[in-house]
Amino acid sequence: MESKLKFPPMKWAQRADCVLMTIEVADCKDIEIDLKEESNTLVFSATSNDQKYGCSLEFLEAVVKDESKWNTKGRNIILHISKKDKEQEEWWPRLTKTKEKNQLITIDWAKWVDPDDDEDEKAGNQGGDFDPSQ
Repeated sequence: MESKLKFPPMKWAQRADCVLMTIEVADCKDIEIDLKEESNTLVFSATSNDQKYGCSLEFLEAVVKDESKWNTKGRNIILHISKKDKEQEEWWPRLTKTKEKNQLITIDWAKWVDPDDDEDEKAGNQGGDFDPSQ
């Protein structure tokens, strides 16, 4: 009996230059991930405990395949998707082009960084060696 393809639960966060995704399917086998730069689409399929998972996500903005990577860390699949427009002022308001909310795509608060915090991090220590006690 052929099992139905199930949409995998995933979390995401972003930085100015990339999107960080975690596909939360434990102990995957037969993993196939294809990032299609011309359509800004991620195509994923895998099997876990005889359940087939798969999805096709069209990202909100352009991505760069050659600078993106993925691996299996622990039980999940971790993706680092490089944004094409790294100097864009506005961060993506959502992950996908479609405005409909997918309940299986959530924000990864553990990896989330506020856009202002990210700029401060890149700017480095703006206070220099300032010591308020002196």
